Amino acid sequence: MQELLKIVLDKKERIYKARQEFKSDFAVLCFSLNLSYLFIKNNKNEVKILFEFALNLLKDNFIIDNIYINYNDFFALFSIKEDAFI
Repeated sequence: MQELLKIVLDKKERIYKARQEFKSDFAVLCFSLNLSYLFIKNNKNEVKILFEFALNLLKDNFIIDNIYINYNDFFALFSIKEDAFI
């Protein structure tokens, strides 16, 4: 149980650091996509498919200036202009 807690906390720390760095680089509206899941080897492909579906949905509905994608932790950071909604 403690090993799982360490994995979850490490992931949250990586996401937090990436978000802070990304936010400081762009002076426009930023948002993130993060899939929280318990890592089970058998479902990693299903999680990847869901993550890519969500990414494509966001890309289709917003004009995205910059994007950072982390497939290891299944999270993405976006910067868009305030008037970017299509």
